[in-house]
Amino acid sequence: MNGKPLTLQVPESGFVVLSRTYASGDVITLNLPMEIAVGHSSDGGMFVERGPLVYSLRPKEAWTSIAMPEFEITSPEFPMWAASAASAWNFALAIKENVPLKRQVRIETTELKADPWSTPPISLSVTARRVPGWDLVRPRGDDANWFKTPPLPGDKASLGPDETIHLVPLGSTHLRLTVFPWCDPVVAPLRRRIK
Repeated sequence: MNGKPLTLQVPESGFVVLSRTYASGDVITLNLPMEIAVGHSSDGGMFVERGPLVYSLRPKEAWTSIAMPEFEITSPEFPMWAASAASAWNFALAIKENVPLKRQVRIETTELKADPWSTPPISLSVTARRVPGWDLVRPRGDDANWFKTPPLPGDKASLGPDETIHLVPLGSTHLRLTVFPWCDPVVAPLRRRIK
């Protein structure tokens, strides 16, 4: 408080209570640990966290209006909107298991803008490799209006060369990839297998 550390009680149920009489101009500064971590999903994928935030790849977006009269809620005047990726999204994270994450994930900061949701002031850069053949699933054949995210690729996909991708906080995305397949960065590109 006011630039000096406070002695805090042990948190109860995740909460710390600051009980005191405050004066005009008092300033409380809270420093949260913002450690980088990697989490693992039940389907073998991985995701990147920094402190309480989960980070996602935000591809460029292509928005298309779709009139589907069979659903009665759409019309040419009030169509449904579909967002699809207008840039590459099918990456596997190339994170070395025995190297500290601080050396593999770079934190990038920019000036805080009026709309931090569309232009987040913090992003992460990480090495990844593109997964050829890992594409959207089209449940209605060639109908471009119907697609869904595919499951994580199996163990027979060859990968492209190292690339740097930028991850932003999940809440600042419309379209995103948050859970990535993992690849062993030690194995040479195009010959390695996804685990």
